Order: sequence, then structure tokens, then C-alpha cells
Amino acid sequence: MSDDPDKKQKEYYKKFIFSLEESLLEEFKDFKEFDLVSTVLTDDIFSELVASDTSFSVFSVMLVYCYCVFHLQSFFLSSIGITIILLSFPITTLMTEGVFRVTFFSSMHTLTVFIVLGISADNIFVLFDAWRQSEKLNPRIMDTKAKRMAYTWRRAVRAITVTASTTAVAFAANIFSPLMPIAAFGIFAGAIIPMNFILIILIFPAAIIFFDENIKNRKCCGCFFKNSNKSEV
Repeated sequence: MSDDPDKKQKEYYKKFIFSLEESLLEEFKDFKEFDLVSTVLTDDIFSELVASDTSFSVFSVMLVYCYCVFHLQSFFLSSIGITIILLSFPITTLMTEGVFRVTFFSSMHTLTVFIVLGISADNIFVLFDAWRQSEKLNPRIMDTKAKRMAYTWRRAVRAITVTASTTAVAFAANIFSPLMPIAAFGIFAGAIIPMNFILIILIFPAAIIFFDENIKNRKCCGCFFKNSNKSEV
């Protein structure tokens, strides 16, 4: 048990409320309907509901991964993309608690996984589509992968910077809320969007180059790139 007196008091109070709830339910079990009102009980019910809803995030991650495989035509790039998305959560938590000194973390924070999944997948698709488009440009201009990636990076980053910054500012506006849980959520959500953006623009381009040079033409990935390989020949 923690040495923090406030935390001890909260734990004792919770134990008392839960024991009181059991006693009242047993005492008034013959009543058809009655309500118990307590902030502890309300928070406990809310946490249970949020936890059950958050469990659906596993299916969301799987669905986004499957669509990434379909769109990117690569298990490797899809795995890298999902890994980047998941890495943004512990890194953002480390930044908000270590730098901003905001240690409050509620179940509401975990709901950002649905937001980050959608925004990150869009950013990855924009970046990879720009890479595909660079292949169709004048070969005398785009004769090396370095030039192609330079074109891809400038084209994609300019677009996703606007979307990421506007989304981050929208969430960061909650910092001015007088309600501490909402303000803490605004700090976390406003920080995770640019953190995820930075991870994508730094890691995913390198993953694309590695994939294009070492994995794309292997037999294990031939089923995905049969048509593109023929067109290149």
C-alpha cells in the first residue's frame, strides 16, 4: 500500500462504501427498485463501462491491420505501421508524466486508441501513396530511391502536418477546462497526435526503403506484387 495519506484515505473510503453497498443490497433485497448514490460507486460503474468498451479496441486494431495489409500489400509495412501506433502510447505517457508532470490517468485516456488508429492509418496511407506516385514520374528525375523518397517526404509530410496539427490543437483546447479529468485528457490527446506524427515521418520512410530493397521481390511476398513486378519488367 502506498505511503500517500490521501491515497490511503481514498482506499479506506472505497472499502467502506463497497461494504455498505453489500449490506444495503442484502437489507433491502425485497424492494423492487432503489438507488445508491455515491461518487465512488459512480466512478466504479463508469470505469467498468469504459473498460468493457476499450476491449473493443483489440478488434479495431485487428481491423485496421487487415485493411493496412490490403492497401499497402505488405505484412511487413502493416506490422511496422501498427507498431508505430502502439508505441506512441507509452512514449506519450512518459512525456506527459515525466515532462508535463501530469500523473492523472483515467479510463477516458484509453479511448484515444480509436482516434489515433484512424489518424495514423490515414497518415501512413498518404505517405505510401505518395511513394507509389513517385514511381510514375520522369525516370530521369526520379532515377534513385533517395530522390523518390525526398519527393515522397515533401509531398506527404506537407499534407499530414496540416491534419495532425489541427487535430492536436482541437484536443489541446480541453486543457483550459476547469474539470481536471477533461484537462488531463486534453493534454494527453493533444500530445499523442504530434508524437505519433513524428514517429511516422521518421520511421515509416525508412521502413518503405528497407521493404523496397530487401523484401518486396521475395517469393513470400510475390502474391502481393505479381502485377507490379510484371509492369516493371
